Amino acid sequence: MNSVMLIGRILFAFMFVASGLNHLTKAEAMVGYATYKKVPAPKLANALSGILMVLGGLSVILGVYADL
Repeated sequence: MNSVMLIGRILFAFMFVASGLNHLTKAEAMVGYATYKKVPAPKLANALSGILMVLGGLSVILGVYADL
């Protein structure tokens, strides 16, 4: 059962890691969309959200606070 939970955790976290990497690699398009939606400081918001998504996904994969 532990291996099933690990596989599920990795698949779940992959969405966050992939989305965060998209924020960082396609920054110009994401900043354009954030500007259109009137997000304050769109470049900073895009960079921070991308970094947080990648770190959050990695923490899920590594099982940080998994017992909560």
